Amino acid sequence: MGAFTFSGTGAAGSKVILFGDGAEMASGSVAADGTWALPVTFAPPAPEKLQISLFAADGTKLGSEDISFEFPPGSREGNPSDAKFALLRPVDQGSVAVGDWVIAGTGKPGAKVKLQMDKYVLGLATVAEDGTWRFPRTIQKAGEARVLSALVENGAPEEKATHTIKVLP
Repeated sequence: MGAFTFSGTGAAGSKVILFGDGAEMASGSVAADGTWALPVTFAPPAPEKLQISLFAADGTKLGSEDISFEFPPGSREGNPSDAKFALLRPVDQGSVAVGDWVIAGTGKPGAKVKLQMDKYVLGLATVAEDGTWRFPRTIQKAGEARVLSALVENGAPEEKATHTIKVLP
């Protein structure tokens, strides 16, 4: 799917976040000259919806815009022969928005991935034949750091990932 760079303008010192299905994929700051650029490498599973959001230094949301982005035909699927376990969205130290979002990653087809937020089990995702998995989630309340864990049931020690995330209002 490849590497891309999204760019634009905003208030200097603001934070820009690229969300894929409501989960952070990349972020950066607006430079002193009012410009920003976010490099991101897309890998399957591709997000259905992309959105750029701008936040003030104090975390107040200043605005957002949905992005129309066409992925090449067939690029939304993974390659099962390359399917190593990974938690891809949201990124570690990233954020998600209150409301609907998707936890996503890759793994061996047929494997079951157990998802947990802090001490609460969210459920299981099954890795599809294309080597990708997705787990839709709705969260109602913003909060500070949360710990999101994904692990393959009966998997090897390297088949576990833990990301610290923040839930934004």
